[in-house]
Amino acid sequence: MRIFDIIKSELNSDKLKLEEEFERVVNDKSLATDDKVATIKNILMEIATIEMAFEKFKGYTTNEPDDELTKE
Repeated sequence: MRIFDIIKSELNSDKLKLEEEFERVVNDKSLATDDKVATIKNILMEIATIEMAFEKFKGYTTNEPDDELTKE
């Protein structure tokens, strides 16, 4: 479905933007170490959230049953 493609594209785009921001912060010589570490940690948390969202979305859009629902 087209809507699924749009969602996947948006998630990938958001992840790429964050990865570019990650690179920029890592290479920024003007940031203090503490600020750089805090910023990188926040960016990594956002990237991880997007990756988890993408995996969850894939789970919703495939025909395989969810392991949690099939456990007894």
